[in-house]
Amino acid sequence: MSVHRIRLREPWRRKLTKEGVRWERKFNRPTGLEGKERVWVVVEHLRGGGEVRLNGRFLGGITAESGEGRFEITGQLEIHNLLTLLVAGMPTPLPPALPGAVRLEIIES
Repeated sequence: MSVHRIRLREPWRRKLTKEGVRWERKFNRPTGLEGKERVWVVVEHLRGGGEVRLNGRFLGGITAESGEGRFEITGQLEIHNLLTLLVAGMPTPLPPALPGAVRLEIIES
C-alpha cells in the first residue's frame, strides 16, 4: 500500500463565531487520481476539539481529548474545495495560526 501526503499549511483564514473559531482553507482536487486511490483528510493535534466540514458538508467531530480525526473524502471532492475546521470555545489569546496539523493522504488500496 502506498501513501502520498499533502500538508495543508497556510493560508488558513480565521473567523470568530458564536461556536468558536472557524478556520477555512481552499485546496484543489489532487490531479492524477486513479480508481483504486482513496483520499483522506487527516487532522492532528487540534487543541480544543471541534468539527470538520468539506464544501459545507459535515465530515465528523474531533474530541478535545484526542484532537485527531481521519475522514475519507474521495467521493466528495470537487475541482475546487473548501475545508472548514470549527474549533470549539474561544481561546485566549486567539491563536495566529491553526492550532493543529492538517494533511491529505492519498492511499492506493
